[in-house]
Amino acid sequence: MKKLGSYYFVFLAGITFSLAQSDSKVAKLNYQDSLRVVLENTRNADAMAVGAAIGSVWNGLGMEMQSVIKGQLKMMKEKGYKLRPHFVNYLGAIVNAINRESIDPVKLSNYINVAGQVIENEDITKAALFFNNSRDFFEHHALHYEKSFRLYALDDEYLFDYIKTETFSDLPDLADTVTQENQFDQWDHPSTESTIWEEPPVDTTTQSSGVSLLLPPEPQPVLSGPIIIFEKITLNFSTPYDSTFLRNTKGSVSLVDNTFVGEGGTFDWSTAGLGADSVYFEFDAYNFNVRKPQVKVDHGKLTYIGKVSEKVDGIFEYKSIKHKNPSSSNYPRFMSLRSNIEMLGLSDDNMKYTGGFALNGKRIYSSSVDQEFATLVIQNETEKKFEARSRLFEFQDSTIQSKHAQVKIFQEYDSISHPTAELIYDYGKKRLVIQKEKGQMKDAPFTSSFF
Repeated sequence: MKKLGSYYFVFLAGITFSLAQSDSKVAKLNYQDSLRVVLENTRNADAMAVGAAIGSVWNGLGMEMQSVIKGQLKMMKEKGYKLRPHFVNYLGAIVNAINRESIDPVKLSNYINVAGQVIENEDITKAALFFNNSRDFFEHHALHYEKSFRLYALDDEYLFDYIKTETFSDLPDLADTVTQENQFDQWDHPSTESTIWEEPPVDTTTQSSGVSLLLPPEPQPVLSGPIIIFEKITLNFSTPYDSTFLRNTKGSVSLVDNTFVGEGGTFDWSTAGLGADSVYFEFDAYNFNVRKPQVKVDHGKLTYIGKVSEKVDGIFEYKSIKHKNPSSSNYPRFMSLRSNIEMLGLSDDNMKYTGGFALNGKRIYSSSVDQEFATLVIQNETEKKFEARSRLFEFQDSTIQSKHAQVKIFQEYDSISHPTAELIYDYGKKRLVIQKEKGQMKDAPFTSSFF
C-alpha cells in the first residue's frame, strides 16, 4: 500500500483498486482508472502515457475481452512480473493495436489469446520480448524499429499464432548460417593461388564439383512460441544507406527470437542503379534475423534482361552497408550455381565464353558456386589467338578483366603461357593487355611450348 496525498491504492489485490478519502466516505475507482493511477504513480512518462491511453480505450473492448485482460494481469502478478517494463509493455501493445494499428476486433482477440498462452507457457524473459516486439509492431507496423534500421511490413495480411514447442527427433540438425561458408568471400578475399596450365578434360560435365549442388537445400528453422503469420507481405529494409524491398513474399516471424522464415518474393537491383523490371532475384525458401539489415538465400533464380537469355539458378545475398552512390554499392549479390551460363553478346564466331554469372552490386563477374574456372577463347577464321582461364573475370562495357588469370597465347603451332597474370581484353577493339600480377607470382616467367 502506498500513500499519494489523501488517497491509498492497492495494485492488483484481487484485481480490485480502492481509495479512502475519509472514515465516512469511501469511493471506489473503476478498473481502468485504477490502472491509470497505478501507472501514474510510477512517475515514468511512458507508463503514465500508457495509463492514460488504456483508460480511453477500455470501454470499447467489451466485457468479455476486459475479463480476459483482467485474468492475464492477475496471472502476471502471481508469476512475479514487474510493473515496468512488463505491465507497461503488455498494456502498451493493446493501446497501440487499437490507436495506431486500428486493429479489428477479430485480430485483437486473436492477439490477446496468444498473449495469454505466452503468459501461461513462457518464462518472464521470453514473455518480455513478446510484449516489447508486439508493442513495436503495432506502433510502427514494423518487425524491427530503431534509428539505424527499420524493417517495415507493407501490403500484408497477418494473424497471430502460438506454436507449442515440440521435439522433432527425425529432423536433421539445422546449419549454423552464421559460421557457414560464404561463397561470396571469394570476392572479398580473393585467392592468389597459382596453377600450371592443364588442358581441361573432354567431358567437363562429369568432372564438375557442381554435382553436389543437386542435393536439397538446408532445411529451414522450425519456429515455436508466439509468431505472426503473414499470408502475404512486402518487407521494406530501411537504413541510412538504402531503402529496398523484398516484394510479395510470405512467411512467419518469431516474436521471441526475431527469426523470419519465408518463401517466395522478388528482390531487385534498383539500389545498385539497375532497372527493377530488368534485374531481379526470385526467392525460394529463406530465413533471416529481422534485427539485421541483411538476408541470404541458398537458392533462387535471377532474371537479367539483356545479359542472360533465361533465368539463372543461384544464391543471393543482401546487406545494407555504407556506400557513396548506387554505382559503388556491393549489394545485392548473386552467384550462379554452375559455370555453364551463356552470356548474351559474349559468344560469336570469334569469341567464346564459358563460365559462371555473378553480380556484385551492378558489376558483372564470372564466379560460380561450383568454383570452376571460367574460360575465354578468342579466335579468327583459321586459328585460335589466345585462351584465358580465371575464377574471377569482370565484364565491363567492352572489356573483360582479371587480376589473376592463366593465359595462353597461340602463334601457329607454338604457344606461350603464364600461370597468373593481370589481363585486360577489349573485345570492341580486339586488343589484349597482359601485365604482371601484384601477388606472389609477379616474377613468374612465361613458358613456351617450343622449348
